[in-house]
Amino acid sequence: MDLYSFGKDKKKDELLSAYLDGELEMDDNADVEERIVMEPDSADRLALLDGAAQLADAAMVPPSLPDTDVVADRLVARLGQQSTVSAVPMERSRRLGSAAVLASVGLIVTAAGVTLVGLRRRGLV
Repeated sequence: MDLYSFGKDKKKDELLSAYLDGELEMDDNADVEERIVMEPDSADRLALLDGAAQLADAAMVPPSLPDTDVVADRLVARLGQQSTVSAVPMERSRRLGSAAVLASVGLIVTAAGVTLVGLRRRGLV
């Protein structure tokens, strides 16, 4: 039994998937359990479907984000360690600051445009 055999017996896959999801009636549930015991092929297929479902569930878990208080404390501590005297001349730092602001605004406008296009494609706007 391999992953390439999925879809060859679509009704069987749908029945086993419904069994895994707990969507079957009592009679159908008993029939599937009997088939799993009597047919090793069905038990193997059920194991593959269950593994695929677990992989899909794991892929949907959002990544964990760090605690904002801890990050803020580390940032403040690191900034406190740096010297307050800047080696960059004031005029140059202003130019860099204005370039950073323009780049940030450009990114925000681009992100808003991409979001709007996505919403339009889905018919939400």
